[in-house]
Amino acid sequence: MEQESTRVQALNFIVERGRVTVAELAAELRLTPGGLRRHLDRLREDGLVRVELLHQEMGRPLHVYLPTEEAETRRARYERLTERFVREVAAVPTERIGMGGETLLGAVLHGVGQRIVEEHRSQVTGGDLDRRVEELTTVLREEGILSGWARTEGGYVLTNATCPYRKVAAVSGHATCSMDREIIESLLGVPVEQVGRLVDGKVRCEYVVRPEAASAGSGPKMGVGIN
Repeated sequence: MEQESTRVQALNFIVERGRVTVAELAAELRLTPGGLRRHLDRLREDGLVRVELLHQEMGRPLHVYLPTEEAETRRARYERLTERFVREVAAVPTERIGMGGETLLGAVLHGVGQRIVEEHRSQVTGGDLDRRVEELTTVLREEGILSGWARTEGGYVLTNATCPYRKVAAVSGHATCSMDREIIESLLGVPVEQVGRLVDGKVRCEYVVRPEAASAGSGPKMGVGIN
């Protein structure tokens, strides 16, 4: 039972970070690299992590562990997302059923985005942006939209290592990516730029709030628009 718990913790950390070295993971779990490797070997056997060699200017290459699509699938909130989409499709008025596919998709995503914003608006109310970013990450982690955040010299960086609809995004013209960004922007009340997407082969989805945008923000907006 203890070994299984350690394995789950290791997998969760790899998924949230996107890529980690043995040393980073051992420090996080307070294990020796040797004690950790049997857990990593089991995760590889189960098809949940993969390993790459990171070449350095000096010294031996490092083994870097990354989550597989199977691992991301287990962490993504597919059930909740599917329910939201089904409800929104069912709510499309009869007179609009004849609309084109892209228009219908946009209408459904707009509805899903608005419902998520309205559901969580009362949970993202911090007076300063640090607090709102923290609150936002907490509530959108349950939606599978965000997994972490950090403040840097360039502003705030919000990340997600488990896209709940990577394959959908690949065939939808990234409309779902726009929905997530605009949900984040609407709840924070400041402009948000997406700078990295899992669907494009990046390690994680990344969103940036820059200092000048943050200083201009005045709190959550009242709606979300999906183009």
